[in-house]
Amino acid sequence: MSDEAADDLDWNDEDFVLTRVKASGWDLRLAPSKMRDRRRIVLGAVRSEPFALMWASETLKNDTEVVTLAVGKYWDSLGFASTERRDDPGILSIALKQTGAALQHASKRLRGSKPTVLEAVKKEGIALRFASDKLKLDKDVVLAAIRSNARALLYASEELRGDVDVVKAAVSQDSLLICYASEKMQSNPEVVRMVKRRQFDDLKHFRSSPKKARIAL
Repeated sequence: MSDEAADDLDWNDEDFVLTRVKASGWDLRLAPSKMRDRRRIVLGAVRSEPFALMWASETLKNDTEVVTLAVGKYWDSLGFASTERRDDPGILSIALKQTGAALQHASKRLRGSKPTVLEAVKKEGIALRFASDKLKLDKDVVLAAIRSNARALLYASEELRGDVDVVKAAVSQDSLLICYASEKMQSNPEVVRMVKRRQFDDLKHFRSSPKKARIAL
């Protein structure tokens, strides 16, 4: 139904609006402001479509039950929650169980919380990009991220891209990541040996897989 046709309907009737948003949460955008501030209507909307949280009133974007319901259905809806709810460790944890990328919606405080960031990077190493600068300097956090996804090296601090343990953890999975290590590490004999070993292993695996070779050709 077009927005023009919707104008002819009774959007000031709570039961009507509730029926509409239960069928399609997107219809919350058509409701007047007072309806977007009705808790049962917004709950009905986000139950149908978690992104409907974007059209909820500021009060309900700060409602724990409403936000928890939306985030539980889809992590990215956390981006529409209030500042206070994005600073709620419990709600963020619900999002992080779906993907470490949810860290991008966390408050500055939580992006600087080591336990929170560890939870995120263990789920998805690339989430390191959303961590605080301080935690990008934390070797435990960076190593955990790299173990999850070697490309997390790209988001490590300059200091840790010059750390032999960190660089070895990355290049042992992907030899090309040596390009993102410090100049000192790029000429470190131990690291260079590991890179060559990784490249040799990759080549051996490639040659032993005719199907992959045909695809490459």
